[in-house]
Amino acid sequence: MRKLLWLLALTACEPAFIVEGNAQTVAGCPRPGAEPYAGRAAAGANVTLRCTAGKDQLLGRLDEKGHLHHDMIGIVDRTCTLLVEKDGYWPVTLPLADVCAYPKDGSRCALVSFAVDLFPKS
Repeated sequence: MRKLLWLLALTACEPAFIVEGNAQTVAGCPRPGAEPYAGRAAAGANVTLRCTAGKDQLLGRLDEKGHLHHDMIGIVDRTCTLLVEKDGYWPVTLPLADVCAYPKDGSRCALVSFAVDLFPKS
């Protein structure tokens, strides 16, 4: 019992990495005067964490509203990128340095927030 309490105390103090974001598909190239977010939710799009020091890690798929919320233990280096991909659409690469919401400086990132448009390949 004592070991279990010690283990729970240690894991409760681990830093967290949180990714929150959304994506939508856009019917074609944006036109002047068009509504900026007139697309549809990019449901099923994959969001992958890509770091130079390790292999790609799939963080999840966007839900039917085009949203993703992912939590994991650890803080990620700002040199990593997020890759948002959906079949038939151009992938979007987001450097963590550009989408890291907290902390605003330093080499690590604990909270990412993103919103992207996915454009069709054809």
